[in-house]
Amino acid sequence: MNKNRLLIIWKRIDYEYCPVDLLEGAQINPYKVIPTLKIDENVLSQSIAILEYLEETRPEKSLLPNDSYKRALVYYLVGQSLAQAIAGDIQPLHYIRTLQYIESTGGNKNKFGIDMTKFPLIQRIANDLSELDAFKKAHPQNQIDCPAEERN
Repeated sequence: MNKNRLLIIWKRIDYEYCPVDLLEGAQINPYKVIPTLKIDENVLSQSIAILEYLEETRPEKSLLPNDSYKRALVYYLVGQSLAQAIAGDIQPLHYIRTLQYIESTGGNKNKFGIDMTKFPLIQRIANDLSELDAFKKAHPQNQIDCPAEERN
């Protein structure tokens, strides 16, 4: 699930989704990276920068708590996942090849074939989130560049 698309839908920001085919060398920004957002006459790249910009410029329906300490905890958790974000941004083609390998060797059963019954809390949260309209609209299977055979 693309976190930027999800936040854009969550905040009810009008947008036009433009698929980019990395394998064909497509780009819409000078840095040749995704995700990229054109908004308010600006071009932003990098997920965390986009999320922060949207939170600061469109504070309605904020995802961040009002309490400073709780907001600091959110930033801590974001910092913990920064290494994953950096790896995904630096090596997007490697990421695509990795996903293709995973799908070819076991598929996408509950995302990477993990038996989620062993994780009831995570399963319940995932199920609850999947019922939210923003999550349904942001789901990769509901995007214009999703292959027809993979659509819901």
